[in-house]
Amino acid sequence: MTTLPCGRGSQPSKPGWIGKRSRVIDPPKRRAILRYFSVPIQRVRHVVRVIALLLANLAFCGISCACEGSVEQWSRDYLVLKTVQGHFDGGAWTPDVDRWGGPKHLLMQCLAQEAQSQAVTKFVLLQWMGTPDEARTTGPTQVWAYHWRGRHDRLLVTLFNGKVSDTKWDLALE
Repeated sequence: MTTLPCGRGSQPSKPGWIGKRSRVIDPPKRRAILRYFSVPIQRVRHVVRVIALLLANLAFCGISCACEGSVEQWSRDYLVLKTVQGHFDGGAWTPDVDRWGGPKHLLMQCLAQEAQSQAVTKFVLLQWMGTPDEARTTGPTQVWAYHWRGRHDRLLVTLFNGKVSDTKWDLALE
């Protein structure tokens, strides 16, 4: 371990604001001191990347592990929960509908993942998830919105030429 050149006698004195002499650290010595106390940026970036990768894997595993069963079962369960009025629709707080990671949220994730991976047609999507709560059309592209917690949080499904091309969440991120 190296000793730091910070002793009383190692710092030259230079005139300060009021004419008093103040202690100053030479630039080479300042670099040595800062190097001694610095955290290598590459290691920090590496740790951040590893943590982000672990969180992404956990989230993916959480969704894929939650998506057990058949699409028909997910669809039946989702269509039942779609009719339940939750807190964000003006009703009472209902954990199955309103909670993050609750059954309705997970079912919507599973159905969206399956619809995108299979590039299902809009007719199959209508059968699985019912009519969308909102729909917009621009040329051959349609965007359907399925409300999870009212307009507060919703699943957006992009259809191109009648087939699902993309799904993503529009969340309030509170």
